Amino acid sequence: MNNQYTRREVFCRNTCHDLKRFWEREIGKQTYYRESEEHRLGRSALRNT
Repeated sequence: MNNQYTRREVFCRNTCHDLKRFWEREIGKQTYYRESEEHRLGRSALRNT
């Protein structure tokens, strides 16, 4: 196997893992913000009924 190919494969694998981890964090943040907002609105005296 060509060493250049091996390095590129490892780089891609790390990059893909980092990209996946980045989006998992972003989705987690958005979920947290949405749930916090829903909780806040649930306690609000001005909520829609």
